[in-house]
Amino acid sequence: MFRNYITVAFRNLRKNKGYTFLNIAGLAVGMACAFLIMLWVHDELTFNAFHKNYDKLYQVKHNWNFDGTISTGSPTPFSLANGLKSEFSEIQYACRVDWNHSSLLRIGDKKINLSSRFVDSTFLKMFSFRMLQGSPKTALNDPNSIILTEEKAKVLFGDEDPLVKSSDLTTKTPR
Repeated sequence: MFRNYITVAFRNLRKNKGYTFLNIAGLAVGMACAFLIMLWVHDELTFNAFHKNYDKLYQVKHNWNFDGTISTGSPTPFSLANGLKSEFSEIQYACRVDWNHSSLLRIGDKKINLSSRFVDSTFLKMFSFRMLQGSPKTALNDPNSIILTEEKAKVLFGDEDPLVKSSDLTTKTPR
């Protein structure tokens, strides 16, 4: 009985090729769109969810009008973080982040270009990044301290301990 149903279905599919193609193409496009929307919603709901207090983290954006076009971005005045913290008692930590810098890190004859970010000492109190060495409580207390990814530390120091090394950091003009 089931074999008979399959045979009749294939005969009808061969008989109505245009209609069959349209239905299968529509089903494929619909499934692809649904899958992409599902991925987008998943990304929106889980973005930065690995941080311990991700539901309490907020980013201040700045809108500006240039030649009739309104743009939105992250650059805000540096005094805004301290102003918001003093104005609103609900704010526990405020961190200033300066994003788009290119830096040249030089250790002896080894040089590496980095995409660098300058942050306040409260950055690691707000964000729960896992550190392989050092303490998040003291990592950014010194204004001249840096945090390296494991990959960049291996390139610069090999298997040596990067915590006891010093380097020459040259910051280039932001792009």
